[in-house]
Amino acid sequence: GVEREADVEVAIVRLAKKADLQRDIIGSVLDSLAEDSLAETGGAGDAHAIGDDRQLAIPGDVIVRTERAFKAAVTSMRECVIAQARASYAARLVGQTLAQRNGEDKGDPQGDLIQTIREGIAKGYDELKDRAWSEV
Repeated sequence: GVEREADVEVAIVRLAKKADLQRDIIGSVLDSLAEDSLAETGGAGDAHAIGDDRQLAIPGDVIVRTERAFKAAVTSMRECVIAQARASYAARLVGQTLAQRNGEDKGDPQGDLIQTIREGIAKGYDELKDRAWSEV
């Protein structure tokens, strides 16, 4: 009952990729830190540690690794604060919750968006700086 008949077999294949958040998110941060190390040293970042009997009390690689992790954390924190501010702004455009309309919830004040971002970044930066210094 079709206009054109064709001698063709069809198969439907469904592929599902399960997210591995540990590898996809944290792994990519660590990979980018390693790439930064290779780029800055021309691939010879760990060559100084081979056969060196004169170790410092705090190895330089600990400080360098901490600095790179700090920079990556600051970048991610800034992106997160900005994304949260955008999401909050967009949510306010959608409207109030039922609890807010009924006067049961006074949360989500409509403050200055720029000030909220500045305060969030300042708070996050201070926490990361504290972590970095305590590591060193």
